[in-house]
Amino acid sequence: MPIKSDLKGEVFGRLVVTGEDPARVKGGRLKWFCNCSCGTLKSVLGYSLISGNTKSCGCLKDEAVVKRNTTHNLAHAPTYQVFLDMKRRCYNKRHVQYKNYGGRGIRMCDRWLESFENFHYDMITSYKKGLQIDRRDNDKGYYKENCRWVTYTQNNHNSGSLLDSSSMYKGVSKTKGDTGWVARIRREYLGRFTSEQEAAKAYNVRAKELFGEYAYLNKIEE
Repeated sequence: MPIKSDLKGEVFGRLVVTGEDPARVKGGRLKWFCNCSCGTLKSVLGYSLISGNTKSCGCLKDEAVVKRNTTHNLAHAPTYQVFLDMKRRCYNKRHVQYKNYGGRGIRMCDRWLESFENFHYDMITSYKKGLQIDRRDNDKGYYKENCRWVTYTQNNHNSGSLLDSSSMYKGVSKTKGDTGWVARIRREYLGRFTSEQEAAKAYNVRAKELFGEYAYLNKIEE
């Protein structure tokens, strides 16, 4: 069996080693779990990391292919990385954010899936440096009529409740064994309510006051 070298915390290209993978290949060669900068978790042979043969989860190769096939040098456009990240969130099941996007049915429209050029030409006129892509309706997919460019702060205002939250509604929570529901926005306490829906309504009212058109409003089931 080869001598073990602790690679945890080491960086190889786009990969950061997070720990040893208990699974080994034939001959007892070690494998390591790595987080790629694109958000993908990958298990890689230690030899491949140290030798430099593996520097990403495979996204470097994918980007190279897209770059070769992208016309008008658009691979250098500021919207290019936005496009790649958006696509990975929706379709790459290994992406850390997949559960909150593709995992709940969020997809890109056929026109944008067809080519990066289509996305670029649809959205570039309103783009400014530093802005992020945002969906007006957080429960619908990525397409021109539902997308806009926003600041980081505005984007956070329009994000919904995460799948592992204690409530299906944003800004609403309860602790184990508690019979009531609490509504909060940022660090502001909005009150305690007997029903989840009442707490969600209180959040909606305050969110609209604070964030206006960029507020995420809960769709409340009566």
